[in-house]
Amino acid sequence: MFVINPFASTFEECEGLSPKTLSWNTSANCCSWDGVYCDETTSEVIELDLRCSQLQGNLTYLDLSYSTFTGQIPSEISNFSKLHSLRIHCYSTGLTLGQLLKNLTQLRELELSNMGIASTIPPNFSSYLTTLHLPGTQLYGILPERVFHLPNLRLLDLSRNS
Repeated sequence: MFVINPFASTFEECEGLSPKTLSWNTSANCCSWDGVYCDETTSEVIELDLRCSQLQGNLTYLDLSYSTFTGQIPSEISNFSKLHSLRIHCYSTGLTLGQLLKNLTQLRELELSNMGIASTIPPNFSSYLTTLHLPGTQLYGILPERVFHLPNLRLLDLSRNS
């Protein structure tokens, strides 16, 4: 399980440090990036150390699809209040959709598929949503009326749910 600390950028140990992501050169191998550690044999990423990277409140895109993480997705993901796109595919979790969405008021794309969410569909979707892609997530219940009145919604996929 991984944990996102909402107070990570306020710790004294981070004072005077720049976010590690500022030094990342996208034309270089990611294994050479500060905070990214790779297996020397396979070159697969085995560790991400993003402490003091000031992700809290600034992250706009998060894709954890096919990451083969184990454990529950922390509800603290909802603290990324400026998140525009969240994609998680093929992940077993006990997280409810309401926990995940509670602070994601700027969300434009929500793509979760083949996940064990197993909850009702919450009424609190962002009015900015253009994509709501939730197939095979074990959602159940009646679709809230508010979903039909989302002004920007262009794609709605709730297939393979109850």
